[in-house]
Amino acid sequence: MAAHGEKMFFSGTFEHSLDSKNRVTIPARFRQALANGVAITKGKDKCLVGYPIERWKEIGEELVMREDTEENRREKRKFFASTVEAIPDKQGRVLLPPHLREYAGITSEVVILGTGDCFEIWDKAAYEQEILP
Repeated sequence: MAAHGEKMFFSGTFEHSLDSKNRVTIPARFRQALANGVAITKGKDKCLVGYPIERWKEIGEELVMREDTEENRREKRKFFASTVEAIPDKQGRVLLPPHLREYAGITSEVVILGTGDCFEIWDKAAYEQEILP
């Protein structure tokens, strides 16, 4: 992760495996930015997206302030209802609950990508099919 002023940006690509309790290890270079917590939710693609809890709250506040339209209500439901909040354990692991693993097709092997203000968690096979040329 590179610092830009006070804001931290997630970058890099990492491969990990879920452990027997369906926890994923967050890359060591991401952990400082997630010390206060991480929010993991469904991404727009078939992946999961992780945000530092502070950034997730900023996005949530923006969504709540939008006009009450059908499209905005749908976006709020998707964003809030599927999100889990966690604080990584001492080994940097967070639990991926069944509803998020199923959405992203995650079974055991994952690829974690830094994407600026957040990171994505992909099933390794899906990542290789969708993202790699």
